[in-house]
Order: sequence, then structure tokens, then C-alpha cells
Amino acid sequence: MAAPTWQFITILVFFSLGAVLNFVSIGLMLFLEKLKPEALSFPQKDLGFGGLLFKTLMTGFAAYLTWSLYQFAPGALSLGILVVHWASLVVGYIMSVKNAGKIKTYSYGQHIFGTLYCSAMLAALITYGVQCL
Repeated sequence: MAAPTWQFITILVFFSLGAVLNFVSIGLMLFLEKLKPEALSFPQKDLGFGGLLFKTLMTGFAAYLTWSLYQFAPGALSLGILVVHWASLVVGYIMSVKNAGKIKTYSYGQHIFGTLYCSAMLAALITYGVQCL
């Protein structure tokens, strides 16, 4: 089986963007909290068929990416990446469906956790990539 290069690069880019966007959102929250605090809380739209379909397809694609990495080089690290990533996909999917139509309030904790999670997954993926060389 050929090395899953495009899958590795794609998931590396996704987690890099996730870490950067979560870090930037912390700064944006600090700015908005002083300028316009009511902007940090707003009602979410109900999740329609199109949104649910898109969320399902993206979750499936993200799950495929980590599955292909595990298939190429099975081991403790790739299994850890697979389990942690799939767990976050399932929890994120369930929470987004559950919270559709409710009031969304942003907090520092979720962005700090997102930054740490994405950074830890980046470190694990880079270690995985070095092991596969």
C-alpha cells in the first residue's frame, strides 16, 4: 500500500488551521469582551437537512483520514491518534446536533481546550510522520 501522503498533509493542514483559529479567537474574544460583550452570545440556527448532510460528510471524511493513517502504519501512536480523533468527532457531532437552535455563548475554556487539543494532535501527527520516514 502506498503511503497516505495526501491524507497526512490534509489532516496536518486541518489541525494547523484549527490551532491557529482557536488561538486567534482567544484574542478576538478579549477584544470583543471589552468592546461589545453581547457579541459573544447569539442564537444558533436550527440544523437543516443541508447542514446535517454537510456535517455528516465532513465527519466521515475526517474519520477516513485518520483511518487511512492507521492502516498504513498500525501501532500505538496511530491507534491513539485514531481513537482520540474519532472520539472528538463523535462528541462534536452529537453536541452540534443537540445544541442546534439554542443560545450559543463563547467561553475562553472551549478555545483554550481547542488550541491545546489541536496542538497536541499536531505534535502526534508530526511524530507519526517522522516514524513513517
